[in-house]
Amino acid sequence: MRVAHVDTGRDWRGGQAQVALLLAGLRARGHDLLLAVPPGAPLAARAVAAGVACLTLRAGGDLEQLASGRLARALRPFAPELLHAHTARAHTIARAAGRALGVPVVVSRRVVVPPARNPFSRRKYATGVARYLCISRAVVDAMRAAGIDARRLALVPSAVDVEALGQVRARIAAGGAHTPLATLAGAPAGAPVAGTAAALTREKGIDAFTAAAAAAPAGVRWVWIGDGPERARLERACRARGVAERVRVLGFRDDAHELVAQLALFVSASTHEGLGTAVLEAQALGVPVVATDSGGVRDAIEDGVNGRLADGPGALPAAVAAALGDPATLERWRDAALATVARFTPGAMVERTLAEYASVRSEAAAGAAG
Repeated sequence: MRVAHVDTGRDWRGGQAQVALLLAGLRARGHDLLLAVPPGAPLAARAVAAGVACLTLRAGGDLEQLASGRLARALRPFAPELLHAHTARAHTIARAAGRALGVPVVVSRRVVVPPARNPFSRRKYATGVARYLCISRAVVDAMRAAGIDARRLALVPSAVDVEALGQVRARIAAGGAHTPLATLAGAPAGAPVAGTAAALTREKGIDAFTAAAAAAPAGVRWVWIGDGPERARLERACRARGVAERVRVLGFRDDAHELVAQLALFVSASTHEGLGTAVLEAQALGVPVVATDSGGVRDAIEDGVNGRLADGPGALPAAVAAALGDPATLERWRDAALATVARFTPGAMVERTLAEYASVRSEAAAGAAG
């Protein structure tokens, strides 16, 4: 099958990691792929490494019709049988390009926030997209609540490379850490380190995270692996709560998985998550998780069975403090999570995506015949 993918992200975020996994899986199954991305996008290098050809997409705002025309002209020699958009802006551009090319369009929907209700958004979601691939049940529910026909919604969960993360977990368990996390955290020998790995953006719950650090036993050290526009606010919040000496912001790290695997507890303070692949990665790395009940994360955590779901940001500090004081429960959550995360593999995501591709193409053929 010839499928053109469109991603307008200029940075490497969770969504781009999902696209890279999908492209590699589709290519391994023999499908012919082409990826349209902005100039210099980190995703391009990952795609090329997987054997996927790329073309440069110069896209303006959502209202820019020129980008759709340019995309359609660039894709015409490839003759795609289907377009797959992976970002909000790609949704707009691919929708119009698909109409120009006469091919169906599918869109990955990764956020639990429902579509806006302004006239432009209503038009954007009403027609032109055959299927929305929703990464969690919460995303499906949000789309249905916004009036999207359930027949155009499909549940296709995000994936993590369980096998590769398992290898990291085994190496760390055997004492093979290249960079001891305790050193980076400024922790005394034997002191537990808790923390998170996330872009420092507003929805990641900085206030709840710092409140959890303040409520935890004083001997626990904390790290935030990641960077972003809210870093200064995180550092101010740490000073205001008197935990600046206990919390270290490590920035973006190429060895993030190795560092997460050394945590005593992974804490997700997000106010909303489409699914929460960082939570899935922590589970696959053998780290117990406490998270705010932020929508899609419910698909990853069954409260009290393989982790803890705090009922909102205000409940997170007490949940974290209780978990850190109960090593036996943490071990039980760890073992249970290793079993449940196994269903979020790249192979499962690829097969579910292919099933929707086939369904969409069948519907398009039936429509053309009718």
